[in-house]
Amino acid sequence: MLGFAIPPEFPLADLSGQEVTQVCIGLSQVQIQFYRQRQSDTPARWEAGARIDVEAAFTLHMGGSHSIRVEPIEFKLSAGMLAGLLGEAIVQVTRLSGNEIQIQFSNSHSLQLHTDPQGFESFHLHVGGESITVSGARSAA
Repeated sequence: MLGFAIPPEFPLADLSGQEVTQVCIGLSQVQIQFYRQRQSDTPARWEAGARIDVEAAFTLHMGGSHSIRVEPIEFKLSAGMLAGLLGEAIVQVTRLSGNEIQIQFSNSHSLQLHTDPQGFESFHLHVGGESITVSGARSAA
């Protein structure tokens, strides 16, 4: 049985072009904050964008050279590598099987958000004024 999936109408495409401005690391969660550039004719150049709250494992693929998977228990020691995404813009978001997504950045790095195989909440997406909690597949009891 599938967990909480990302609905087809969820505005994932709105992530494109948004730039990573902050990475916050907690014991059991990593938050990635984005900003987007407004049209050049508006007074404020930047406006708050999306936020992703990660609570399950993620894999950072670094420009094809190597990949590192980080489990939640390792967040406080290893999630700091996400600082390499600061200032980078999203160029593509791809839906993967099992409710997972892969986010491609302007520096050729990509971030894969994994879902928890036991069906627990895995990540939260806050995009375009909408929010969704995503989880993995749950086994039948």
